Amino acid sequence: MDLDILRAVEKPSRYLGGEVNQIRKDPARVGCRIALCYPDVYEIGMSHNGLKILYAVVNGREDLAAERVYAPWPDMEGELRSRGLPLTTLESHTPLREFDVIGFTLQYELSYTNLLTVLDLGGIPLHAADRGPGDPVVIAGGPCAFNPEPLAPFLDAVCLGDGEDLVLDVMGVVARWRDSGAPRGDLHRLLGQVDGIYVPSLYHVEWNADGTVRAIVPAPGQPPRVRKRVLHDLDASLYPTREPVPHTKIVHDRYGVEVQRGCMRGCRFCQAGYIYRPERQRSPERVRGIVREGARATGWEEFSLLSLSVGDYNCIEPLLLSLMDEHEATRTAVSMPSMRLESLTPAIMEQVGRVRKTSFTVAPEAASPRLRAVINKVIDEQVLLDMVGQVFAHGWRSLKLYFMLGLPTERDEDLNAMIDLGSRCLDRARKHRRDATITVNVSSFVPKPHTPFQWCPQVTLAEVRRKQLFLRRNLRRAGLNFRFHESRATVMEGVFSRGDRRTAALLEVAWRNGARFDGWQERLDEGAWSRAMEETGIDPAFYNERRRDPGEVLPWSHIDCGVDPEWLWEDWMRSLEAGFVPDCSEAPCYDCGVCDHRVVKNEVFDEDAPGLSPRERPRREKRMAPKTLEEVWVDGPRTPGMRARLQAEAARAVAPAAEPPRPTPSAASDPADRWRDVVDVRLPLEMRQRVRLRFARLGRARMLSHLEVISAFQRALRRLEVPVLWSAGFHPHMRLQWGPPLPVGVGSEAELCDVEVRRPHALSTLARDLSAQLPEGLDVLHAWEVPVVGPSVEASIVSWTWRLEAPPDRVEAALARLAEGPVAELIRDGKTRSVPVARVILDAAAASPGVLRFRSPPSGAGIRVGEGLAVLFGEDVVDAGFALVREGVELGAPKVPEQRGAETPVALG
Repeated sequence: MDLDILRAVEKPSRYLGGEVNQIRKDPARVGCRIALCYPDVYEIGMSHNGLKILYAVVNGREDLAAERVYAPWPDMEGELRSRGLPLTTLESHTPLREFDVIGFTLQYELSYTNLLTVLDLGGIPLHAADRGPGDPVVIAGGPCAFNPEPLAPFLDAVCLGDGEDLVLDVMGVVARWRDSGAPRGDLHRLLGQVDGIYVPSLYHVEWNADGTVRAIVPAPGQPPRVRKRVLHDLDASLYPTREPVPHTKIVHDRYGVEVQRGCMRGCRFCQAGYIYRPERQRSPERVRGIVREGARATGWEEFSLLSLSVGDYNCIEPLLLSLMDEHEATRTAVSMPSMRLESLTPAIMEQVGRVRKTSFTVAPEAASPRLRAVINKVIDEQVLLDMVGQVFAHGWRSLKLYFMLGLPTERDEDLNAMIDLGSRCLDRARKHRRDATITVNVSSFVPKPHTPFQWCPQVTLAEVRRKQLFLRRNLRRAGLNFRFHESRATVMEGVFSRGDRRTAALLEVAWRNGARFDGWQERLDEGAWSRAMEETGIDPAFYNERRRDPGEVLPWSHIDCGVDPEWLWEDWMRSLEAGFVPDCSEAPCYDCGVCDHRVVKNEVFDEDAPGLSPRERPRREKRMAPKTLEEVWVDGPRTPGMRARLQAEAARAVAPAAEPPRPTPSAASDPADRWRDVVDVRLPLEMRQRVRLRFARLGRARMLSHLEVISAFQRALRRLEVPVLWSAGFHPHMRLQWGPPLPVGVGSEAELCDVEVRRPHALSTLARDLSAQLPEGLDVLHAWEVPVVGPSVEASIVSWTWRLEAPPDRVEAALARLAEGPVAELIRDGKTRSVPVARVILDAAAASPGVLRFRSPPSGAGIRVGEGLAVLFGEDVVDAGFALVREGVELGAPKVPEQRGAETPVALG
């Protein structure tokens, strides 16, 4: 992508590519190429673990290639359209229309308009029926694919279930079809023969007079219901350890490791809990290996253990202990974003907080015992209060409580229960910390397909706003912070969550009216959607506010997630009576329909049987948290005797398991390990070393911000395992010093950074090795030692030298203007000040036609270089496309080495 267009957008690093660990293949050497797209901005898409897995799986095959693309922010979309340029991938900057397959992940319904933007900017016809033999095959997967009907006209095929094998099967079919020269209709029939693939064009929808679906009729040879694919063995599947490291800070700025897929808890609101069944765990050995390899290859400062509920992983406590023992010395933190209260023990909190206190969030979902029983999320409030106390006793300062608003059967008394529970949690927290804060975060409930609540009405927008106002007033009176999600967006989310094919017209019209990034509160265009509803005649109330009958054909009835629809209806009826359904990984099977108990079944691990292979290890019974008899009451399990068994288990007092003693570390063979428990900045001077780096920032790297450059160096140092000193405090950070930051778009051959290391470190190869670990355009030129105690980087700078390339006549005019002694009118602290340009542009001369060279002081001139040049040239020189480079630096002692590679090895002590 041209640098001119990058200068015109808010965040150029979203579109640069060239990240560490990206994979770029020669198109001539592969048989099929796929562009993987998360239809949102880079910061969100790069946080998604599923797309990283598919990227590694496809690129793991020599004959296949995968590249990445994300939805451009509106400023970039505008630039592409105004210049007539196509949307391209990050790896090779190839237009999307040149790929064989475009693969979307559908994580939430409010990204659907972005999908249309990506197709349109990629030069691909929106409708599958309009695509010819030369157009890419458009596929989609993810949780929203389990009701693909709102996107049916736009998709060639839909992948249902786990994608590791599915994506390879699809690419194989596409490659064979393309080589055969057969018409596109044959491709759809071939895809329809692949298990787990739904082809919308091969299914015809018939309607009743009242607007409901009468029938979904498959084409000859197609199944009436398309069953999802299930990956049976997570250990045997490829998992990415060399994933691309983002240039900028992303939403989940850490290395994610999936320890478990699927959940059998049966929370009735949770679509993922049903469509990802059964529960499958990775072995502890495999998890430890992934974390070790991933930390070494990426340099992330934090890794996260991922699943729908990490605490349900059988070996979580011994796994955490071993991970923290291995990675604590490198200041690598661990986070667990999804924990259930009953699985959150003091031992787990101790391990998570050993390096630094990451965010702590708990999701009760509902505040009253009655409403929690309705959603099948049974929580002992005393356990919750004890957990809150433990969190703040272990050093955390804040806690978030997540609730849902508008759950089925919700009453005002449930809102009062939310206020009461939050107040009691705050009281318990402030017994440990007087400055403790608790935030109550509320989101509006939207019923999802393939859950027991798929038949229930969604609460109206007016009712949601009434409840939000009530909570805002009363929670703040109780001293609790309150955050809530914008309620307008839930209307459109509800329409596309349970919508049929007719809603595709609403989506397309709203997109043509300008709807983009509807999940972003500030970007939701209500006018675009209102006009689209008028034009298409679609009423959101039809999809959101009516209750479905058991005999109604739902728009997704032909999609089989594995769970029996009859069982889901029974559980919907059971929820209205606050009936409880247990976790079948702890209790006998209640026959939901997912497992065949031969291949498709729950797969869990037991750390207590180290001598056995993963498949031979017996399943350890998960210990249930103590519950009252009312909480374990079961109204409808199909296994005889389960109710009596659960009552007996609940009546027994369950003593907490004793925490295993932590082993005493043996004598360290590495001298640096002697200091692992010592605050680094207190090390004696003879154990410390200060290294000064001079590096270049050229090419696309000039579009990185100063903070993004810092992050790139920090992760490169971690990948090289350079023993850098760390600060003390609540969030320790590397001891690095930086020279004055450059504006985005300005190049440099003279950037400076000081690195303090924990022991004498050989410098002979540091510049070369560090350059190899940095993104394209960042290059370490020299590394040399300076005194540990001495002037800072900035204080060492005497002057900078600069080079500006511009049209020769503009350079001559600028020099003439400088000779006139111009003054810049600048606003500082709200006041206008006149500052001579000659203070910052020193010794200016034309080195050659079109090249201006000059010096500038390090600071204190009261005017920046860019401001002075803007006066001389009449415009911002970077925005004008002129090449401005900081090409040299004059330092006080010690001097900069004259030649590249002149580093001197140093070995102190």
